Amino acid sequence: MEPPGRIEAAIGTRPAKWLLGLAVGMGVATVALLIRMKIPFVIAGSQAIFSYPAIIIATLLYGARAGSVAGIICLPFLWYFVVAPRRSFAIESWPAAITLVMYVLVGAALVWGIARMRTSLRRHRALVADLESEVGRRTAERNQLWERSRELLAVVTAAGSVRIVNPALAALAGIDTTPMDRSFESLLVAEDRHRFRSMSGQDGLFEARLTTPDDPAWISWSCTAGDGETYLVGRDFTAEHHCAEQLRQSQKMELVGQMAGGLAHDFGNLVPPISMTLHLLGKRHADDARTRELIGAAEESVERAATLIKRLLALSRPSSVDREPKAIGPLLEQLAPLLRQVIGHRVLDLAIDAGLPPVRVDTNQLDMALLNLVVNARDATTEGGRLRLTASRGDGVVEIALADDGHGMDADTLRRATEPFYSTKASGEGSGLGLPMVHNFAIAAGGKLSLRSSVSSGTCATISLPT
Repeated sequence: MEPPGRIEAAIGTRPAKWLLGLAVGMGVATVALLIRMKIPFVIAGSQAIFSYPAIIIATLLYGARAGSVAGIICLPFLWYFVVAPRRSFAIESWPAAITLVMYVLVGAALVWGIARMRTSLRRHRALVADLESEVGRRTAERNQLWERSRELLAVVTAAGSVRIVNPALAALAGIDTTPMDRSFESLLVAEDRHRFRSMSGQDGLFEARLTTPDDPAWISWSCTAGDGETYLVGRDFTAEHHCAEQLRQSQKMELVGQMAGGLAHDFGNLVPPISMTLHLLGKRHADDARTRELIGAAEESVERAATLIKRLLALSRPSSVDREPKAIGPLLEQLAPLLRQVIGHRVLDLAIDAGLPPVRVDTNQLDMALLNLVVNARDATTEGGRLRLTASRGDGVVEIALADDGHGMDADTLRRATEPFYSTKASGEGSGLGLPMVHNFAIAAGGKLSLRSSVSSGTCATISLPT
């Protein structure tokens, strides 16, 4: 039931409504009396119409009870002053009786009709209130979905401009939720914009990278066209894409390792005869300086080939881990003099946290891994550069980090840094197996290798080993 209006709230109780109907009925009846007294020649019964406003007003404002009271109050006045001669209660003719009956019927009809109309209006208002409440609730639910959804939602006009985006998309792309006069294509990586154009005005799925303040995000978009606009729902699958890339990279490295192992075995069988032949030729031509120089250069090449074979075999075979716990601090302090000899005219700072827990690691493999990292850092810095080797405690791991202030790597180089045979060094200066060996060592030890680098800001390589 609808809440009472201001007048009804002021009146309040049922007796008050009856009294109000009484007052209205008496007021209108008094008007009929005055008309009858002032205009004696008015046809008897014509003043009955002056009682109907009382019935209508009382019923419309205060309900059927008030209207009925008003009609009952009007009836004796009409009977005395309208139906019969003045000061008489006798009904002297059939027309007078019919007039009285008609008055009663019309008054009752007015009360019934207006009461029904009032009830209908009340129900209509209740329905409108319920509808408004339901619309408000549904709108609030929709707004909650729009505001809190982790999916990326956007509405694009027929002209291709973004009308509105939800907070998830705005936060990821670094824009406002209502970007003014900005095309949706401008939010995508340039190479992927044609995929959105091909879906113009159609329903379907496509993948397109979203530009973000950081690296582009891989998004799977679902678009629906309707009412001259395109509704887009996007799902960020950047993590899944990176996992797939890592899987492909691991599979490629596994295949390369298998191929490298087979080639290394076959090539390794050729190195000893070559080395022995060069040794014999050196003895035979010991007196020929020019020949000894050429043979020495060949022997150096054979030594480099033997080193390359060892690296290939280390890459292709699973590394064995010494199960005896080792203290990292003493190992790094013992290795530091050798590392300083390797870096030449550069500075190596050593910082080892006290009380580091032991780790299970093969010391020879750790030494080789750190030597590879130091050589890379040396080649990336100029003379006078600074390297910093640190060992600290992490979450269940010991982190050994080597940072340099060299020229650093761009994003593409950093992504491919651990690929076998990938190197940015000049031809003949690097085999491209140093970082892959370090990566394999860390994985075999149950840890991981992490690389951070940017151009002109140096590189930091971190080996995390479980305690």
